[in-house]
Amino acid sequence: MGQAHSSGDGHVFKSVSGVSSVLVLGPDGDGVTASGCRQLLATPSERAEHVVGVTYDADAEFRERIADQGGADATRTVLTTDGASDASVECVCVADGSCLLSRVRERVRDIGTDPGVVCFDALPDLVDDIGLTRTFRFVNRLLPVVRERDVTAHFHFDPASSDRQTLNAMTTVFDAVVRADGDDWELVWKRHTE
Repeated sequence: MGQAHSSGDGHVFKSVSGVSSVLVLGPDGDGVTASGCRQLLATPSERAEHVVGVTYDADAEFRERIADQGGADATRTVLTTDGASDASVECVCVADGSCLLSRVRERVRDIGTDPGVVCFDALPDLVDDIGLTRTFRFVNRLLPVVRERDVTAHFHFDPASSDRQTLNAMTTVFDAVVRADGDDWELVWKRHTE
């Protein structure tokens, strides 16, 4: 469990490069969080044939973030509960968190052996919708599938949106945790996989 600080050079994001699952702690809707997300998407998506974005609110910035990723022929899917649509990505409207979970599993399984990247921008909303226990189970069951395939996934969580117990429970599942620290990022911890 090392600790590192970025000095604007992307060191934190380089240190989690190749990690299959990263929890991103940062304020929801914040420019720093969006910038960190783009950095996490950038390296694996250069070769990604599938890009999946998951959100409860598919605002224009999020759809653009997903549309900018992947190779020229990559498939890009945004799974959302709000029914938003955009010509640059395929939006899949889902009724609630339970339906969202099954669609995420389907999309990750569809990736198969092709390189893929997933941005899950909905953890606090999912906890509010279906509860901590079901969300924890979902992530715990999804991550082995992510690890089996050539998929890199990161999950956004606004620390101000939940109590400390919820946050602590969620951090235990991931391979690495990064946190926005003002205008910069820090590596909270990284699981040693060697």
